[in-house]
Amino acid sequence: MPALLRPVIAALGLACLLSAAALGLSGAAFAQAKQAAPAPQAAPAQAPALKQIALTDKQLDAVIAAQKEMDAITAKLPENAAPDQKALAQLDAVAKKYGFAGYDDYNIVVDNISLVLGGFDPATKKYVGSEAVIKAQIA
Repeated sequence: MPALLRPVIAALGLACLLSAAALGLSGAAFAQAKQAAPAPQAAPAQAPALKQIALTDKQLDAVIAAQKEMDAITAKLPENAAPDQKALAQLDAVAKKYGFAGYDDYNIVVDNISLVLGGFDPATKKYVGSEAVIKAQIA
């Protein structure tokens, strides 16, 4: 059975990483467009901390099921422009369709999946943690 799951997990990992990258880029552009002019003495903004959650099979299945529709919506978005309210409403509707509280909840699950998949050593195919993978890539 584990041999059957490997291709599925690999495909899920690739889809999630691509989706997280695409959504991360569009989300960063949206956040930048939403910001007012910075105050003259404002401290540098830090990325929000990732809300870590315990993933369930239901969440994983929902992400896989929603991925095709989410990708179709995000593919229509301009490369470096903020998503409009219509696109955000569509993303939120798709997330709710697949059992998430909303698009933000969907993003939390995708980010956590990416976090887990980022901890697998590509050489040994075993989970070693993201720090160990980064150290191995540097070395």
